[in-house]
Amino acid sequence: MNAHRAAESRAVTDLAGRAGPVADPARASPSRIEPARFLPGEGETTRIALPGVAGAMQVDLLRLGPGLSVAFSRFAAGSGMEDQVRWPPGRLLMTFNIAGSMAIRDAEGVAHAIRNGEGWVLHTGSGPLARILHPGQSCSNLVVVMESEAVSPRLRALILRELPQQGMVRTFRLSRLARHLPGSFFDGNASPAALLRKEGDCLTLIGQVFEELEIQGKTEPLPEARILVQRTEALLRDRLSETLSLDDLALTLGVSHVTLNRTFRRETGMTVFERLRDIRLEHASDLIRRERRSLTEIAYECGFSSPGHLSTAFRKRFGMTARSWRQRGPIPN
Repeated sequence: MNAHRAAESRAVTDLAGRAGPVADPARASPSRIEPARFLPGEGETTRIALPGVAGAMQVDLLRLGPGLSVAFSRFAAGSGMEDQVRWPPGRLLMTFNIAGSMAIRDAEGVAHAIRNGEGWVLHTGSGPLARILHPGQSCSNLVVVMESEAVSPRLRALILRELPQQGMVRTFRLSRLARHLPGSFFDGNASPAALLRKEGDCLTLIGQVFEELEIQGKTEPLPEARILVQRTEALLRDRLSETLSLDDLALTLGVSHVTLNRTFRRETGMTVFERLRDIRLEHASDLIRRERRSLTEIAYECGFSSPGHLSTAFRKRFGMTARSWRQRGPIPN
């Protein structure tokens, strides 16, 4: 506890007098902030605040593990402010704008207006990034920071493909999942299981962002509804054996459950759970013919509540029992 308070005190002391509201962000000398200096130890949190600014800026920092951190920043409306935020090169920086609006100016001097429901991703370089709040603006955002040496080869390849130049900024639409996460990340729970959950949430956000960046790069992007259907089916296949709810699926996909079910039905002619049943039966039929495992084991692996449930659904779909299907012999390769 003392160490935590000391880290929090250092953050406040180091920033005092170097950042604060300014009357005209366009003409003022910007403050300089280096967030990486204030990251706490693994599994710990700290808070950066600006004394004398009446709560104009407050940042909670959490280090989840080697090379992975999150921050939640809140900026109150005031007379305006500008900061130069400098991260070490080689970081993947993703900011999800939860509420309000702000502007960022990249290393080439290009300004990007970021509004509620939007976000931006940056492959950090040697230059600082200007963060600007104009008079009367307020803003809160969630930031995920990953160090390049800590990412997987697959993610490193994505970064180089979608953000080939350091200092390059790209914008995206905000995943609804991001709106629910600040409270989850900063709930005070630092158990190994909780940190693992939070790390998984970070990776989910990163994956959703890169999916959208890939879509942006296509010359003929798929309609938004088609993309939602594809992502839904991929999620259903990935969580085939789990007991799923529409609310959980919608939260993961970043839409409301009404939008999810309505869109899916319009595009496919069936509900999400009708499609889930078909996917489970398709997978079960393949396992029954290819493997000699018991029907009980296959039923549970494919998400059926019992072997009887599998048998009933199988007969209704294929016009025969699962055992009769198995007797036809293995499916040729």
